[in-house]
Amino acid sequence: MSILGKKRAQCAENRTWTRKTGAVSRAFAIFLSTLILVALVLAVVMFGLRGREKKPAGDNGVAVDPSTTNRALDATYQLMLRDSARKQNKVVMERNRVLAEQAEIERQIQAALPEGTDAETLKAAFKKDQRWQALQAKRDELNGQIQTDSANVRKAIRNRIEQEQKVRNQLAGQDAASQSAGKVGK
Repeated sequence: MSILGKKRAQCAENRTWTRKTGAVSRAFAIFLSTLILVALVLAVVMFGLRGREKKPAGDNGVAVDPSTTNRALDATYQLMLRDSARKQNKVVMERNRVLAEQAEIERQIQAALPEGTDAETLKAAFKKDQRWQALQAKRDELNGQIQTDSANVRKAIRNRIEQEQKVRNQLAGQDAASQSAGKVGK
């Protein structure tokens, strides 16, 4: 084989080896870049979670319980709302049962009266029926209870909102005082 032939054979062999190692080096580069990308994502997530710690309110360094300024985080307040909602639902269900019974009695009374009876006669017939009167009294009592419970819940919510606002104003006053004290001292 001539020198030229040997050189050609060597080049052909080198190209084959380069192709094989090129594929390996590309796979290694993809693996390495993926590994770096995953490490960056994990670092961002870890630093993000670290920043979610409870921070002090303002410059004065006083840590504030979030439930004092956000009633949605106050478990006692949420429990009070759930209990009052359950209580009101029970009363409303009872009232709906009374309304259904009352409607059934009204249908029976209307069926007993001649067709074409006017509204005044119908009301008078309802008032004469003892069962209808008892159900009407129970209905009025339940409606009053619903209104009273709703008013109590509204009052509790209003008081809590006012309490939150008072705490927020105090915190804002403390922040303003600490900032002005810092400016005076400089």
